[in-house]
Amino acid sequence: MSAVERMYRVVVIVLAAFLVSASADARSRVARPLEIRSADGNVLGCLPSDEGEAVEIDAAGVSSIMVDGRGFGKSWSIVLKDGHAPHRLQPGDCLAYGRLPYGYSEVAAPAELESEWPYSFGIRSP
Repeated sequence: MSAVERMYRVVVIVLAAFLVSASADARSRVARPLEIRSADGNVLGCLPSDEGEAVEIDAAGVSSIMVDGRGFGKSWSIVLKDGHAPHRLQPGDCLAYGRLPYGYSEVAAPAELESEWPYSFGIRSP
């Protein structure tokens, strides 16, 4: 099994993939699931195509989920830099693990994901 297949398999078993949306024209602040996919060797957190509203990204990241008191912490984390406009995901758009959108800085650089370990892929909106 290739590293990409292992990474995809790990992220697919995500127990807590979530998305908090609060775009300028929407009043929803309810957590909603992301679709986790693999394409061209990348793990993607995607806004569902039927979502109905775009989401601006304030911060995003992938973290391991604690199991029996064990975890690996942040595997990747980004945050919007001051003075930059947030990246906007339209329904069906994706954010790739380890890919830094323009205007963001990494809080935690991408790390090797552990095979067979559950992770959460989260996006936070302003």
